[in-house]
Amino acid sequence: MDMGGTTTDVALVENGMVRVSEQGARVGKWQTSVAAAAIQTAGLGGDSYVQFGSDRRLHIGPRRVMPLCNLAHEHPGVLERLEGLAPEGVYERSSAAILDFFVRGRAPVQAVSEHEARVLSALSDGPLPRIELSRRVGLVSPLLLHTESLERLGYVQRCALTPTDVLHARGEFTAWSVPAARRALEVFADLYGRPVEEVADLILREVV
Repeated sequence: MDMGGTTTDVALVENGMVRVSEQGARVGKWQTSVAAAAIQTAGLGGDSYVQFGSDRRLHIGPRRVMPLCNLAHEHPGVLERLEGLAPEGVYERSSAAILDFFVRGRAPVQAVSEHEARVLSALSDGPLPRIELSRRVGLVSPLLLHTESLERLGYVQRCALTPTDVLHARGEFTAWSVPAARRALEVFADLYGRPVEEVADLILREVV
């Protein structure tokens, strides 16, 4: 088993040899028909997007985001913005969207719409949380902020709570900003409506 940031790959080794599929690897809808190692891939990793819906069911992956502990390590101002988030004042509690941060990607920008240009301009000085970014581009609600196209093109990177943040908050892996991870988990737990440690256990159990 190999778990990276985006996926987990699993293969079976018997008597020192990996099991082989004679039909070949399947890539999307295509069967390659060339004998290959039989590997099952799942969209689950350290950077998997942790969310929940109105039914309070946890959703982990397959979408990849940047861990908030990593973002705060690269941009120290993120921790202050995380600490400024006030979940008790959030009326819409059917998700943890308030925890979404956005940062400019590295891809060279081509033609974009007027709204997308405003989003990119607002992010030119550094990452912003959903609420502040929405306000800067003139939206009446943070839920109206749509960045999917910009993310798909690599112009914007979404950052949010991930399993890596949970490991940081619990002190099991501490390569980046532990305070940012702890604050992100606190906000998520408040919105989810459960104690912090219980939510951390639920997330890691769901990953397993």
